Amino acid sequence: MSCSKRTTESDAFYTAIRYYNNAFSFTLLGADLDKRLLQVTGTGHYAFRAHGQLYHRIGALYPMDKRPPAFAQLYIFDSKDEQLSYRAQAFTGLDLASLRKIQDTFHAHYPLVQFFKTNAEHIWSNNSINMSISLNERPIDDSY
Repeated sequence: MSCSKRTTESDAFYTAIRYYNNAFSFTLLGADLDKRLLQVTGTGHYAFRAHGQLYHRIGALYPMDKRPPAFAQLYIFDSKDEQLSYRAQAFTGLDLASLRKIQDTFHAHYPLVQFFKTNAEHIWSNNSINMSISLNERPIDDSY
C-alpha cells in the first residue's frame, strides 16, 4: 500500500486494517479483560483494559478436528495460493489483491515466515508431526 496518496484501495485497506492485521497474525492475544470497559458503547477508538499478564496463544501447528487452519498454522502450507485461500475464507470481505501483496511481502522479508516454512518442509519430508517451539524470554534485537 502506498502512503503517498489516498486511493479507493488505500481507504478500504485503512478501514479494515485490524482485519488485515489479524489475517497475518501468528498468535492469538490472550488476557483477562475488564468486561465493564468492553460493554461501553459509543464512538471513538476501540480500547480494552487487561488485568494481569498479556499472553500469546500459538496453539497446535496443525489444525485439529478438521477445523480450518488459523494464525501460525497458515504458514506451514506449501503453496502461497493455499495460504491465501484460507485467509480469504477466514476473513471474508478483504480485498484479495491486498491480501496477496501483504502475504508476498511477509514471505520475502519476514524471518518468522521462513522459520515456519523450513520447519513445515522438515515435517512433510520426514512424515512426522512431532515438533515443539521453545520461547526465549531474553530480549533480542529483532530489527530485521
